[in-house]
Parts: sequence; structure tokens; C-alpha cells
Amino acid sequence: MQTATLNINGMSCSGCASTVSRVLKNINGVQSAAVNLDAASALVEFDPALTGPEAFKAAVEDAGYDVV
Repeated sequence: MQTATLNINGMSCSGCASTVSRVLKNINGVQSAAVNLDAASALVEFDPALTGPEAFKAAVEDAGYDVV
């Protein structure tokens, strides 16, 4: 397993953080996703043979948030 940290703009409430967490966890190969609203970030643990940061960025942006 590997980990990646994403910096995310646009989250303003716990519902936003829950949405980001849900879309990340729905990606095949993601073991866990811990979203921190105050830090505007997400820590994703994943299997690099199945997915990677580009898929995370696409999923978060499709949900309406920006990955920086």
C-alpha cells in the first residue's frame, strides 16, 4: 500500500468533507481516505497497482472541488 496527500480547495462544511471521502473510497484500489476539513486535505491509502493520484484528482474534481 502507498499513501498520497491531496490538498483540496472548496470544502466549506462537514458535508463537503463527507462527499470527498465518499468519492475517494469508491475508487477501486483505495483502502482508506481520511479527509481533514480544517487542513483542507485528504490522506488516501491505496494499492498502486490499481489506482493512483490522477484518479483521485479526477474523482474529487468531478465532485465539484479543486485539487491543488
